[in-house]
Amino acid sequence: MKVNSKVVRGITGDLIVSSFRRKTINVIIRQGRTLNDASALGDIESELDIHLAVVDDIGAASELIAEPLIRAKSGDLVILLCPDEEARQAALTVLGVARKSDVQ
Repeated sequence: MKVNSKVVRGITGDLIVSSFRRKTINVIIRQGRTLNDASALGDIESELDIHLAVVDDIGAASELIAEPLIRAKSGDLVILLCPDEEARQAALTVLGVARKSDVQ
């Protein structure tokens, strides 16, 4: 799976803008496992669709992230929930933003 991404610094945190299959998709990574974890900061909003994936198996991170990216249309928001730092790093690697210093 080929994903190109860049990090955009925002007021409420980092947004990862990813290009996948000729679509531009906004991605936010949050720590957690549930929908409540995804919206805990109250800054989730999108005029288009919001897609959610839990990245709880680092061996299958690519497949877990591919599913919402495939369903998303350009401009949609994908929220990736990662229960720990290891899962978060796996998600960043899949998105092409592998260095920890790239994303807060």
